[in-house]
Amino acid sequence: GGAEPLNLGLSDLKRFQPMTARLNDVHRDGGFFGVHVYRGVALKDLLEMASVAKEESVYDRPLDLMIVLRNREGAEAVLSWGEVFYNNPSEVMIAYEAEPKLPHKSCDGCHEPAVFQDRLNRNLRQVPMPKLVVTTDLWSDRCIEGIVSIEVRDMGKDVGIFIPKADKPK
Repeated sequence: GGAEPLNLGLSDLKRFQPMTARLNDVHRDGGFFGVHVYRGVALKDLLEMASVAKEESVYDRPLDLMIVLRNREGAEAVLSWGEVFYNNPSEVMIAYEAEPKLPHKSCDGCHEPAVFQDRLNRNLRQVPMPKLVVTTDLWSDRCIEGIVSIEVRDMGKDVGIFIPKADKPK
């Protein structure tokens, strides 16, 4: 392919139709990174704006495409085409703002600061933006922060699988 990359900054993301989602940021290993309400844009909208077109393939539908997001540290999150395009668009978004969700009452009425202060600080942390928010995942491990690139890959092509047109599945 020779498609030109689309370069967007946080201010560009804010021009899209905004959506919000709440995320309890808990990783599979038990790591807690706060509870925030995120404002952002549907990843589907960004990919449509970038005019992602499927190259010639044995499949008519783009189900063999995957979306790879990478952050500043080099961590990657992978999404299937179906997760982004065939579900509710608000389930997968690129956030540009985070608002911490804090307890309605002060914690120090019931607990010593040693019990709650660390968790409270995680809610108040500065979340590196943009951030992938996937609301349907049980754990938030794929919700990487500080995204620097989003790439669409053709699994069949990238993995080196080739099926001649004559053998195309019905």
